[in-house]
Order: sequence, then C-alpha cells, then structure tokens
Amino acid sequence: MKEAMRDAERSKNKILDSAEQLFATKGYNNTSLVEIGEYSELSRATPTYYFKNKATLYKAVLLRLIDDEREFVKRRDLLESDDIEGRIKDLLCTHIDFIFKRPTYVPLICREALDNNGFLLSTHNFIAVVEQGKELIELARNREIIVGQDSESILMYSLSITWFPFLQKDLIAKSLNMNPFSEEFLQRHKKFVTTTFMQSLL
Repeated sequence: MKEAMRDAERSKNKILDSAEQLFATKGYNNTSLVEIGEYSELSRATPTYYFKNKATLYKAVLLRLIDDEREFVKRRDLLESDDIEGRIKDLLCTHIDFIFKRPTYVPLICREALDNNGFLLSTHNFIAVVEQGKELIELARNREIIVGQDSESILMYSLSITWFPFLQKDLIAKSLNMNPFSEEFLQRHKKFVTTTFMQSLL
C-alpha cells in the first residue's frame, strides 16, 4: 500500500515537473495534456487522471512554484536579523538564487502576467519577494533608514532588472555573449541589483 502511494506521488510529481517545463517554454495554450503525459514518459491519460483538466494542472504548477519560492526566500535568518539594509540585500540575492536554480520561474510568471489570467492575483499565497520586500521597505521607512517616497515602484523596477537577463537568455543576453545561468554572471548580477536598489532607496 505504501509503495503504491509512493509510486502515485512520484508519477504526480513527474507530471508537475513536465507541465512546468512545457508551460514555461511553450505557454499554456500551446501545451496539451497528451504532450505533458508523453514528456513525463507516462501514459497520455496520466495527467487527466491526477488533475482532471489542463486548467487544474496549470494552477497546481503555479501554486507549487510560488510555494517553493516562498519556502526558499523566507529563511529564518532573513526574518530575524535587525540589519534592515542587510535583510533587503539578502532578500534580493536569495530571490535571484531561486531564479538561478529554477529557470522556469521567470517565464511562467511573465506568461501569466501577459495572458492576464489573474490567477496569481486571486491567491493569498503570492510571490514572497514582493510580500516580504514591501514589509522590509515599510520597516525601513518607519525607522527613517530610507527617504524614497515611491519605494514600491523602486521595488517593481528592481524586480524588472532582476528578471530581465533570465527572461532574455536566448535573445538579448545571447546577443551580448552573456550566460545568465553561469556562476560568474550570478555573482555580478546580485551585486548590481542590490547596489542599484539600495542607491535608489537611500
């Protein structure tokens, strides 16, 4: 019984992994449940068995993705430190680390925004870097660490430059002979984003 449950869980995770990859590269409308079943090396009917339809599977993929981002970003050491500036920098760096480890993240979030499905806005479990970033900015403002009155816009612009190289890895970044998923770029990118963000706030 336990082995059957483990097999079912493995199959479900394979479906989620395959769907995440295909939704990120091809988009929701251009991906079929049959294709997801074949990509996962399971039967064509397996995705329907576990998730009933494509919309349910798509939502499950997004929820898992933002849950994983939340778990990765909301580390205890980031939450408890009294160094607000350090926590803001660490938050951005940790978020970039998550993007680096999960290359499907940025394409899926951006596709969701462009398709205007409204799913992420309808869930209480929203992107942790946005939620926690707003909290830290408000805390910094209350302590008069920052003077910027439009700090939420600064956060949005900073996320834009954070995500852009990963979103454009096969076009603009490639034309500049840059590999956003190299360790050397990762370190330079984190330094640039955090420096730009803090200079804009202070």
